[in-house]
Amino acid sequence: MKNKVIFMLFVTLFMGLNTPLSVSAASVGQTLPIPETSWQRIDDTDTRITYNGNFLKGTGNSVDYNGTAHWTDSANQGKYVEFSFVGTKLRLIYAKNNAGSSNVAVTIDGVTETYSAYSNSVTTDRFVLLYEKTGLSNTQHTVHIEAATTGTWGMDAIDIDSTGYMINTSLNSPSNLTATAGDANVSLQWIGNSAATYYNVKRSTSPVGPFVTIQQNVPVTRATYQDLTVTNSTTYYYVITSINSAGEGYYSNVVVATPQAPQKNRGLLTITMSTGLEKEYDLSMQEINAFISWYETKEAGTGTASYAINKYNTNKGPFKNRKDYVIFDKILTFEVNEYIPVE
Repeated sequence: MKNKVIFMLFVTLFMGLNTPLSVSAASVGQTLPIPETSWQRIDDTDTRITYNGNFLKGTGNSVDYNGTAHWTDSANQGKYVEFSFVGTKLRLIYAKNNAGSSNVAVTIDGVTETYSAYSNSVTTDRFVLLYEKTGLSNTQHTVHIEAATTGTWGMDAIDIDSTGYMINTSLNSPSNLTATAGDANVSLQWIGNSAATYYNVKRSTSPVGPFVTIQQNVPVTRATYQDLTVTNSTTYYYVITSINSAGEGYYSNVVVATPQAPQKNRGLLTITMSTGLEKEYDLSMQEINAFISWYETKEAGTGTASYAINKYNTNKGPFKNRKDYVIFDKILTFEVNEYIPVE
């Protein structure tokens, strides 16, 4: 029985070390060896992270996440880290000791905050949550990190939203995206990217997002998409992203479209005869345009001498239909007053 309890305890501890933490949220300064629930962890070796300057790189070290880490020596001039991501939150994971820089600047979309990698302890603390930013808009963000003072600092891992993604900054976005609204549909067209393998179509009801992917893996041989899942009179915003083996790139330009049902406009056609008599007809604009086309054709010298107009509202009695025949030569003038019926 004792061996069984020890075995179950070992299994519990092992599983706990390999699943996201679901207890109370960690705070800056605490150790965070694995990502918490609703976060995903990006290793420092991810190709979508750019290191500028002479960064040192450790491998095969069990005290680092996935056995790797990047760091600087005490001279920090010209050394920085850059990456971009889509999401609402960010965490930076690295070590902290008495050789660490006390002023590391993190600039997100042009706004700079700082954190410290310094501690009084001569012992190096690993997997430390050094910086956290939450409450970002759910869109793409650019991050620049560099130390403002001497001292070591580096990168062991990055945590972002579990639903977010790191941006492949080396992949150009599609260009010249256009949107054409129709009846319960929006047609998109763009200029593709030769380095892309696929495209993703993203949509939002806000010009700043969040943009949700509505179609994945549009073939690179196509640069068009028709969205048939829209509702008339609702305004939609769209972006397209390119994808290849290194990941998903930046958003394209944002376009807007509002699908609409065809307007069933009507009009009052008032015809003044040469005798001074006025005849008024409540017709669809299609019928009125047909009358105008007949009149202009006849005026040009061709066409029939008369034109039949349905008298819908006076179809009384046993008649199948009632029509007025107006004679071209008897028309002095006519007037059209278009209106939108109230449904």
